[in-house]
Formats: sequence, structure tokens, C-alpha cells
Amino acid sequence: MAQGVAAPDALHAALARDDARDYRQIGLVDAEGRAAAWSGPACTGWFGHVLGHGFAVQGNMLVSEATVSAMTQA
Repeated sequence: MAQGVAAPDALHAALARDDARDYRQIGLVDAEGRAAAWSGPACTGWFGHVLGHGFAVQGNMLVSEATVSAMTQA
């Protein structure tokens, strides 16, 4: 991203080289406000993410999506 690569492209490149990607949770926002996120299927408990222009909110090991929803609203 330091070289101007868009967040979705940087995320794709990082995940392509990561053998443990199913256990990862990653959120990125680039200088243009483009957001990208990954929540691997092996994350524990409730897990997920929400994206919007200029933000990426992630959570795992949560009771429900309420925390991520509240963070998104904030």
C-alpha cells in the first residue's frame, strides 16, 4: 500500500502468500478510503467484518455481531 496499491489488491496479495489465512482477520484502508477485509473461516466464536468508505471494522471471539455493528455506527 505504501507504493499506492489499492487496499483490495494488497489484501489479495497478502492472503495469497499466507498458508494460515483461514485463521486470520485483516482489515485495510488505503489513502483513497478504499476498504478491504478478510475474516478467515477458522476464526473463533462469532466473527465478521463490515466495510465502508474510509473504515474497516472486524471482530472475532464475540458473542454476537452487536459489537461490530456498534463500532460501525460509531
